[in-house]
Amino acid sequence: MDTENELFVDQIAIGPMRNFSYVLGSHHTREVVIVDPAWDVEGILRRVNELGYALTGTLVTHYHPDHIGVRR
Repeated sequence: MDTENELFVDQIAIGPMRNFSYVLGSHHTREVVIVDPAWDVEGILRRVNELGYALTGTLVTHYHPDHIGVRR
């Protein structure tokens, strides 16, 4: 396994303020976590599934609607 390229970060611009959520994961295991999943959580999950990743957790940097809120 090439440990130099093992981890990846996928940046997703999302919501009316164009904030960023991130998918962090392992190329080898295909396991990922989502950082600050705001606004279109279903869309983020759809993208994770389409790419064949296994979601194992969520990380929240701090609580504001633009970091963990959902569009209503």
